[in-house]
Amino acid sequence: AYDTVGHDRILFGTDGPFHHPTVEMQKVLMCGVDEQGLEDIFYNNAKKFFDV
Repeated sequence: AYDTVGHDRILFGTDGPFHHPTVEMQKVLMCGVDEQGLEDIFYNNAKKFFDV
């Protein structure tokens, strides 16, 4: 998804993980996204989406 749509269109969610949320977070942290991309995926994109 990152390569296709970019980090500004991806939201991290934990509504139904197969593992503990920290395990799911580690998958994102280890996938090679840069620091700004991680901030966008974990925080900034949701903030923009929900207009807070």
